[in-house]
Amino acid sequence: MQSILTCVTQAHDPRLMLLAGFICVAGIYASFAVANQAGRSEGAARRNWAAVSIIAAGCTAWATHMIAILAFDPGMAAGFEPIMTALSLLTAIGGIGLGMALAVGRRHRLRVRPISHDARPSLRTRIMTAAA
Repeated sequence: MQSILTCVTQAHDPRLMLLAGFICVAGIYASFAVANQAGRSEGAARRNWAAVSIIAAGCTAWATHMIAILAFDPGMAAGFEPIMTALSLLTAIGGIGLGMALAVGRRHRLRVRPISHDARPSLRTRIMTAAA
């Protein structure tokens, strides 16, 4: 843990790290605001707002990560491969979309409710109905 803290404090540009933090906070706020709008909408508008929220959240995560990577000074020349960088953006958006789909699910999905303790038949009742 100490080596991670040392790397973040010693090998990263603090201005870019602050920028990454600001981008993260602003992006999360925007993503939740758009998701809130999706929650108040119906039909196609709901799906469109949800898609915009997922894309905004994915871009936020990706931008935060990329700015933090740019803040790192490895002590030698470094660069990014454009196609893999673009693929990482699509992966971030897809991963957040999958996570949202699993967390939220369909609005009208079947929900299984646990049987309350009072609603269960007693042991005596189960034995009597099994014997009959």
